[in-house]
Amino acid sequence: MNMQSSNGRGILLRSTALLAGVVIAMSLAPVAAQAATSVVKTAITDPQTVVSLTFDDSNEDQMAAVDIMDDFGMKGTFYTITGYVDAPGYFTRAQLTGLAASGHEIGSHTVTHPDMTLISPTEAAREACMSRATLFDWGFTSVTSFAYPYASINDAAETAVENCGYNSGRGLGDLDTRFGCSGCGYSESFTPEDPFYTRAADQVDSTWTLADLQNTVMNAENDGGGWVQLTFHRVCAAGCDTLAITPELFQEFAAWLAPRAAAENTVVKTVGQVIGGPVKDLVGSPVPPAPGPGVNGVNNPGLETAGVNGVPQCWSTAGFGDNTRTFTTVSPGRTGNAAEQLVVTNWASGDGKLLPTFDQGDCAPTVTPGHSYSLRAWYTSTVPTQFDVHIRNSLGAWTYWTSSPWFAASPAYTQAVWTTGPVPAGTTGISFGLNLFQNGQLTTDDYALYDTVGAPGDLVPATPTITGTAQVGSVLTAVPGTWAPPTATLAYQWLRGGADIAGATSATYTLTAEDAAAAVSVRVTGSAPGFVPASASATSLPTAVVAAGTITPGTPSISGLAKVGSTLTAAPGSWTPPTAALAYQWLRGGANIAGATSATYALTPADVATAVSVRVTGSAPGYATATATSTPTATVAPGTITPGTPVISGLAKIGAALTVTPGTWSPAAAFGYQWLRGGQTIAGATSASYTPVAADIAKTLSVRVTGTASGYTTATATSAPTAAVTKDPVVADRTAGSDRFATAVQVSKAYAPGVARVYVANGLGFADALSASPAAAHFDSPLLLTTQGSLPADVRAEIVRLRPAKIVVVGGTASVSDAVRAQLNGIAPTTRISGDDRYATSRAIALDAFGSSAATAYVASGANFPDALSASPAAAHVGGPVLLIPGGSGSLDAASSAALTSLGVTTAKIAGGTSAVSAGIEASLTAKLGATSVKRNAGADRYATAAAINLDAFSSSETVFLATGTGFADALVGAALAGWKDVPLYLTPTNCVDQGVLAGIERLGATKVTLFGGTSVLSPAVQSLTACR
Repeated sequence: MNMQSSNGRGILLRSTALLAGVVIAMSLAPVAAQAATSVVKTAITDPQTVVSLTFDDSNEDQMAAVDIMDDFGMKGTFYTITGYVDAPGYFTRAQLTGLAASGHEIGSHTVTHPDMTLISPTEAAREACMSRATLFDWGFTSVTSFAYPYASINDAAETAVENCGYNSGRGLGDLDTRFGCSGCGYSESFTPEDPFYTRAADQVDSTWTLADLQNTVMNAENDGGGWVQLTFHRVCAAGCDTLAITPELFQEFAAWLAPRAAAENTVVKTVGQVIGGPVKDLVGSPVPPAPGPGVNGVNNPGLETAGVNGVPQCWSTAGFGDNTRTFTTVSPGRTGNAAEQLVVTNWASGDGKLLPTFDQGDCAPTVTPGHSYSLRAWYTSTVPTQFDVHIRNSLGAWTYWTSSPWFAASPAYTQAVWTTGPVPAGTTGISFGLNLFQNGQLTTDDYALYDTVGAPGDLVPATPTITGTAQVGSVLTAVPGTWAPPTATLAYQWLRGGADIAGATSATYTLTAEDAAAAVSVRVTGSAPGFVPASASATSLPTAVVAAGTITPGTPSISGLAKVGSTLTAAPGSWTPPTAALAYQWLRGGANIAGATSATYALTPADVATAVSVRVTGSAPGYATATATSTPTATVAPGTITPGTPVISGLAKIGAALTVTPGTWSPAAAFGYQWLRGGQTIAGATSASYTPVAADIAKTLSVRVTGTASGYTTATATSAPTAAVTKDPVVADRTAGSDRFATAVQVSKAYAPGVARVYVANGLGFADALSASPAAAHFDSPLLLTTQGSLPADVRAEIVRLRPAKIVVVGGTASVSDAVRAQLNGIAPTTRISGDDRYATSRAIALDAFGSSAATAYVASGANFPDALSASPAAAHVGGPVLLIPGGSGSLDAASSAALTSLGVTTAKIAGGTSAVSAGIEASLTAKLGATSVKRNAGADRYATAAAINLDAFSSSETVFLATGTGFADALVGAALAGWKDVPLYLTPTNCVDQGVLAGIERLGATKVTLFGGTSVLSPAVQSLTACR
């Protein structure tokens, strides 16, 4: 893992230190217990344990540990960063000399403390060899021990250390401690398997306790002895640094450790004492030569090669003081893809800058003492900047040297150029960069360092401009500006929207159609041999968006008749240029007609009573679109429909449907129909089919067809007449049973199983039952009869066959007992509808069946049955009820009036004369609904009243039902079927047919008559339609 030291340097531990830490406490606890109970042995029999106390980084406060070790006769190994010696906070040479004189070992920790795995093998060798050579120069001629910065090691680093004459190289974090590397072992061998990567405990930091230090030693003692290297960085008061041990803790540890030589055979030795071996000869590590005349000494000058941590290779971020520095690699650069941006905020003191890495030659340029150098860099900046210059001495140490004058802030890239004074004697390298010493933003790129002897001149581009009008067909001219040197050779490349225009490489350019709606710019490239750079480019600001050319439109005109169905043609006129592509849009009243975009247009019905014009739009590459609109036509007139010839098909016979085919009309039209009888209009006969009625007998029929089409005048055509209408003879049949109950069952056979309802009424009394027929018809359901006390077996069987969803019992228990209702409930869910009297029962039946949607209702006397029964099919015909009222009253009773309102009735029809329903009730209805909404159907007797009701309700019917007018039962059940089938029901005497009934059958054109009841109620004479005399 990587841990940070107080100097911001990380320490890379071996991968074995990454093992799970949950077992560390368990592995250490027994050892601590052993330490707490250890006793002094009478004789030393244990294998020897050697502890080496090593100190990294040359921190001056390590002198506190030196004093403690000297007091206990212990000697340590001090790994020295030679480039830091004599710097504030670090050892001086005098202190190092004193350490060596006291018997402490001086080892090497490189010149500048780089991560040796991140630099080249050559640079790693320089760091290792130069550090050892410097220590030799200072009088430490027995340097054999090396410690890797950050404990970061690879094969190249080990090779460099070995080749530079060291006898060993130390790592970190490779022994089992509470802080990691579980299972790695507690000590290193006295003869390490790899002397250039010796295993050591993790570095001691502020989290280590006395027990941790003791356990590290005792674990080795208890595991067979061996070599334990402990590494310290700073020795200072608590809280001074995370990578520190307090003098007090070090004192306690040393006091604990000292007597263990006698008691545990545990001794303290320097690394060199453990490793041993001869002192090897020094190995040279020369720096690269200084750049020759005209050669840029900066490595990665354009910042194009990426390095680690987001910084370009061979470059480092730097700064000092109280400020916040943020570095970012940005793209594009002045040239290439990369530049480095520095933002300084919260500035109080110091500066920030990007510099070539302080190293021994791989990155930092080499310089020659006494020579002057031209420093150059391109920058943009929001505030002034300057070159900050550092130099490397012959020992590899870096120090600040000088700064240049300020360079002004610049929003565009500007080159900073400054020549140093003579480089001081003993200098081997230089590092420089533009800095920020206040809040601001600085972007730099394209660095250069030249020896002033033979330094190339600068090729400095100017900013080109463009003259001319940005319009298709115009000529633009590039003005390159003043370049340095003025002898620079210039080349041109015109650009459209930032992209090169093929072949446009002269100082002038004629705008083409492809340039329309784009901005054009020019890039000027200058080249000058012997100058730096060899070539450079500058691009002008773009022109305004290139305007298109102008089209001169012609004058469109229209030919053709302004009438629906006619085709109009547009003549566009003469356009300039003649190559313009023309598009058309027809307009109706000045508004676009959807889809009308060709040179011709067929007038449609939507154009009637409007004026039509055409707009022509011309377009050509490089030209602005132009339009011109014609003069409108005259107001468009309707078209003329050409009618077809209507033809009637079918037999001209009563009850046989006739159908008209309108023929072929142009254009296609919507048709209306009117049938004619003998040339006269037949009221209501306005569909494409017509079924002749009695009134048509012996007459010819024809049909007038009217064709309409939007935008066209209406046209008519009349068919040829049919033959005279004939009539089939009337056929009468009978539906009857052994009694009224059986007759009702036979009538019910007309219904298929699965009816919505079955109404059941008393077959021996009509009072509650009269309103039930239209209610049953409303649900397409039958009405069956029962006695008050028991349900006839055949009636029950019929109800079972019908499988109704619901059974409705009509009237109270006086009409149909609860016993009968219970029987019915065993067949299907059964409900009773009743009231306090026959009128209340009638209202309840009507409201249950029709709710509030009965626009028309028939009112009849509840005192007798004939009129109410005759009205029932008529009421069903209009979807309304029959409401019983006390007809003899002088006015409409409140309950009946309220019922009519609840039903939503707007039209009332009275069944019967004033003796049945009084004139006062009629007046009440008229007052309630209006005079035109009340009508009375009445005759001289019950038969004539039935005929009058049917005359009002039915205009034709192929079928007529007959029932006796002297009893209610057959008419009651027949009325429900008549209402469902939408046919009239007539009442007639027992032994003959009333003359008015026969007239009605003739009027309706009926060809079938069905009698309800046996011969005892309607004799054979009635079935033979014998008229009463």
